[in-house]
Amino acid sequence: MKKNISLLTLSLFFAAAMFNGVYAKNLRAFADRVSAQYRTGKIDPHVEKTPENIVTAVQRDPEKNLPLLVNYLKEGAKNDYVFVKRIHDWITDNIAYNDALLEGIGPGTRKPYDFLRYSTTTCTGYSRLFKEMARLGGVEAIVIRGMSKNYLNKKRNPGNHSWNGVKIRNKWYLVDTTHDGRFHYKKGRFTKKKKYNDDFLFVNPELKLQINYPYKPEHFFVKSPMTREDFWKLPRFKRCKYRFDIDFLNLDRYRKSDGKRVGKIVKLYDAFFTGEGYVDLAIKHDKNVVLQFALRDSNGRNYRDNGFMYFKDNISHCRFSTPGRGVYHGSIYAKNLNKDEKFCKYETRTRDPLRDRQVL
Repeated sequence: MKKNISLLTLSLFFAAAMFNGVYAKNLRAFADRVSAQYRTGKIDPHVEKTPENIVTAVQRDPEKNLPLLVNYLKEGAKNDYVFVKRIHDWITDNIAYNDALLEGIGPGTRKPYDFLRYSTTTCTGYSRLFKEMARLGGVEAIVIRGMSKNYLNKKRNPGNHSWNGVKIRNKWYLVDTTHDGRFHYKKGRFTKKKKYNDDFLFVNPELKLQINYPYKPEHFFVKSPMTREDFWKLPRFKRCKYRFDIDFLNLDRYRKSDGKRVGKIVKLYDAFFTGEGYVDLAIKHDKNVVLQFALRDSNGRNYRDNGFMYFKDNISHCRFSTPGRGVYHGSIYAKNLNKDEKFCKYETRTRDPLRDRQVL
């Protein structure tokens, strides 16, 4: 294997996902048993049947007609859990994430009564719309702002993220419609909708804290929150990680790495540093999960002889080296052998850092 220092940069991309675990400590995905029964994994049928004339009316005059939509969503809802789920389901099914607005290179707005005309916004818009729809339906909700580990802003500070707290039966729950959103608006087009997700509907506050760090202590909603420093040391967890209860065990060599600059932001990736000429990721996962690995260059060429998986002491290891200088893409594929499903994928980037430190 090539005796060079290598830098592995992880960007976590999975297909569909469900929460099953969390780094260093297994956590249930839901906040409590009561709310868990409303995380059905399916869009509410009442939302699917929303009359087209109501949707059109909201787009034509949001301020006047949003109450019509809220009243429809509340029809027949036996309690506020159902009503909140319907708000969540309607937003994630109808509002697209505006990538160019986040990146500061395209038009858009985060004001609900403006972006409802165009059906695109960013996390701040999602959370503001959720709060407004809850208010119109008589449910107390707040916007929570916190830290994201996905990107750096133009001042090279950690990016921001917004989600919601909603009060039901005198208890606060967390909802993140951005993370459960089903499609994007990119380059002037709407992307194809992804499979429905309710992973961040009534999500466990301890689990959410692994992903986003609230700026205000009263928004933790946990008894013993971690510090901001400890939060930043953790990898960029995605929902996909929890599906297979995957943990990277050699985090002593972990750090975040700058990725590609897009507009006014710089995307972040997870990085594992090694001075042995190769990367060896120790991965703990669900016993029914099988892993595969592939390494390719930017032209798609496959380097089968430069990496392999092996299993030792109930831990899977992914070991590979870079074929030479340049940027390479590695993929760790995961699949549950007991389920009829496609392989999900961790996509990685790796390069020889002895070359000039250019942004990947």
